[in-house]
Amino acid sequence: GRSFVVNEHVLIPRPETEGLLERALGFEAKRVLELCTGSGILAVSLALEGRSVTASDISQEALVVARINASHHEAVIEFVQSDLFTHVEGMFDMILANPPYIDSEVLKGLDVYQQEPALALDGGKEGMELIEHILEEAPNYLHDDGILLMEIGWDQAEAVKKKATHFSCVTIERDLFGRDRYVIARAGRKYAGKIR
Repeated sequence: GRSFVVNEHVLIPRPETEGLLERALGFEAKRVLELCTGSGILAVSLALEGRSVTASDISQEALVVARINASHHEAVIEFVQSDLFTHVEGMFDMILANPPYIDSEVLKGLDVYQQEPALALDGGKEGMELIEHILEEAPNYLHDDGILLMEIGWDQAEAVKKKATHFSCVTIERDLFGRDRYVIARAGRKYAGKIR
């Protein structure tokens, strides 16, 4: 029910991302890092629910939009311009990410390529480049039993499971359309060895 500013520098919100927010709100995570924040909609929504939020994006233009949205809703958020974890400091209970996950070659043939920022869509080879970086580095920024919650492409679940070797438990959940869409990966010993 909240209104947000979007422009040509950020993605238009999609129903799948609402599912990401619903899942994030379902966890008792006090300190949250959002990577690839874009318009800041997820970060603002979590901050308004009392979470301590750090939000990062590589795009300075996107962060301008995110700051406008935070200010409009009086949400207290620490914003960081960063290529994923490059300028991020501290430990978190949850890392939330909706990274670019479309294959570079596939993207060129899509209508969305003309209308929305390529930086927010282009996931490199097989759409996995940023996802792989996040899977590799996230455990270094998560408390024991912390959670990585990430939106992925519908055809990337198996590749994600293979790459998520630094996590003790990995679950893939489906979106409203029945497609594999959300990665829930837990750090720590409590959930060791569970991948489904």
